[in-house]
This record gives sequence, structure tokens and C-alpha cells, in this order.
Amino acid sequence: MLATAAPAPALPALKVDSGWVASARTTRVAALSLSGLPSAARVVLRCRGGGCPFTAKTVATHGAARVSLTRSFRHVVLRPGAQLDVRVSDSTGTLLVRFRVRRGKAPVKERSWLGAPQPIVLVPGAPAPGSPPGGPPVGQPGSSKGQQALDVATAYVGTPFVWGGASPATGFDDAGLVQYAYAQAGIALPRVANDQCHAGAPVSRADLLPGDVVCFGDGSGYVDHVGLYAGDDRFLHAPHTGAVIGYNALSEPYCSARFAGGRRVTG
Repeated sequence: MLATAAPAPALPALKVDSGWVASARTTRVAALSLSGLPSAARVVLRCRGGGCPFTAKTVATHGAARVSLTRSFRHVVLRPGAQLDVRVSDSTGTLLVRFRVRRGKAPVKERSWLGAPQPIVLVPGAPAPGSPPGGPPVGQPGSSKGQQALDVATAYVGTPFVWGGASPATGFDDAGLVQYAYAQAGIALPRVANDQCHAGAPVSRADLLPGDVVCFGDGSGYVDHVGLYAGDDRFLHAPHTGAVIGYNALSEPYCSARFAGGRRVTG
């Protein structure tokens, strides 16, 4: 999530307690819990490798300070080499706790603090590019699904960012805007940015078309921000708390460094 300056972060002090049953061939999660969790924090689990029951899963915390994650791994048997990530995010940044499963021993635990990035200055104002000459009018049935989604999102330029928002009634965050815009074009996308960037087909930066989903990562391999390509090296997105929906340039150094590819969603 692209974020503005925030209060002193509480997440680095978050406790992640775990218990494991390890053998030569498999490892089972006996206990996994979080304590000292801020009420506005978002928890996402990721799992890669043998025995993983999911790739990514968002955990509902309901504002609780202590949350057990053990149930997500009931009857799950992980194999050596598997990797389990616990990601806890709020407006100050992301705490990443990674467990690497090994043979006959409890997993290796790695803990990283990914502070909130510096704010991005929005590119001032021209509207998103329209359809090419001779093509169907913007937003009409003959337009591509991507162009239709971009047209929908463009209508909300200037709307304030709202954490967790996914509709005009609630406001939008980055993934909420992309999900809503594509829904209006008749395509259902997942709610989480990382999942959205596994939908459709990969597209290189040089081949991006208006409406393609553009993805940005935090350096850990996880996509934490999305937008819609708007042509002319620009993308439309909901940037961060305190900002409004608007445009940025992919060539802006911060955006370029975090760019993690594009996705073309056609249905």
C-alpha cells in the first residue's frame, strides 16, 4: 500500500507466537497467533511449497488485539522447503514474519519491517486517454474490457482514498478501485492486490494497453499496490491515506523501482 507519513509505528512490537510439530518428512502448525495487534491492521497469510492449503488468504481480525491463526492450518502438513509468510499491515508499513520449513526441526523464523514508502506526488491533471481514432467510443460496448474499466475508474478522479473501500458508497482503496472498475465491465477480480496480479495474462511494460492492471511490489515478492494503466506512461490509482484518486507516471523513479509487471484481464 502506498502511504503518507504516519504516526510512530506499532507493528514492529507485534508478537508472533508459534508452535510446531516437526519430523523428518513433514511439519505441522501446532499454534500460530498474533498479539498486540492494532485495531486497523490487516493480516494476510501467504504459503508456498509442498502442503500449502492456499497461496494467499486474508484473515478477518474484527479489531481484536489478539488473533489466532492456527485454524487456517488445521490438518495441514507442510513439507521441507515450504515457506509461510504472515504479513501485518497498517498505514505505517508492513511487518513480515517468514517461516521457512526445514527437515526435522522447527522452521527458521525471519522478521522484517517494511516501513511505509514516501508519498508519491500525483501528476497534474489531464483526463485519461480516449479510444484510438476510428475505434469505438470510450465506455461503449465495443471498447475493450480494460478500456471500459479505465473509463469507470476515471469518473472517480479526485475521490479521497479510503482504507478498505471498494465502492462509491464507501470510497476506494487501490485494489477496491480496480475490482469495482472491472466489475462494472463485467469481470470479477479478487479483492486483494496480490491476487489481482495473478489474474489474466502477464503483460510487459512496453506492451501495456489502457485498462491493464499495473502491479507494484515491496521487494519481498508480494504485490501490495495496483492501478490501471492510462496510456502515455501514466497509471490511475488510489494512492494512500490522505490522498485522492489520480494519475502517476510509471517512469517516476519510486514507481519504476517497485513496478512488478502488468496483467491483461479480458474475461
